[in-house]
Amino acid sequence: GFSVGESVKTIAPVLNLASAAQVGLSESASITANTLRQFRLEADQAGRVTDVLLNASNASNQSVSDLGTALKFAGPVAQQFGLSLEEAAAALAILANQGIRGTLGGTGLRRVLGDLAKPTTEAQVTLAGLGLSLDDVNVRARGFSAVATSLRQAGLTIEDSFKIFGVQGAAIAEVFADFNREIPGMVDRVKELGVALEASAARMDTSDGRAKVLTASLESARIKFGQAIEPVTGLATAIATDF
Repeated sequence: GFSVGESVKTIAPVLNLASAAQVGLSESASITANTLRQFRLEADQAGRVTDVLLNASNASNQSVSDLGTALKFAGPVAQQFGLSLEEAAAALAILANQGIRGTLGGTGLRRVLGDLAKPTTEAQVTLAGLGLSLDDVNVRARGFSAVATSLRQAGLTIEDSFKIFGVQGAAIAEVFADFNREIPGMVDRVKELGVALEASAARMDTSDGRAKVLTASLESARIKFGQAIEPVTGLATAIATDF
């Protein structure tokens, strides 16, 4: 969990994401906190995280909830292989645009990264037949986009994909190889800062928006001053809703 100071730093970004993506504060807080931990980011990076989540959702056929689910499976592994949050979110956005999102997207990305890191004997033979060495498909050393480009340029076929990535990973690998040129552009799209705040501001002039602001403010006070203020939260939210 977060310390008191860390929790306070995340409140504004969590509120912005909840409002912009129209999800509950609890879900917004959970997704933001999980993502920070998955990519070993400090609490003061919460604004960056919420912007990336919203940008990736807006740029693809998935909700913030879908992306949060996908990152639960792929985030820790992607971080271990040197992918930034932006690169992982971009990869998942590209999958989502092909209808592969949520659990399927997250487990698929995780599978592809794992198979590239420890290819089977058959996979190594197949890669060699394509003129690729293990260094050529080293995501940690070369980057995910560069490896995807190498696979496509080597002439990867669906038959090759089944030999390298198995039944579960073949379709995922094909998407990345086919859409390798889109990865850098998608990374740039998800990097845009201030989006969650701007989108949130547009939604704040509603009773629901005011309720969320008040609830978040009370939560900040509860974190700072203890549980005594907690009974007030429900009443205050009701008042804001009737405003």
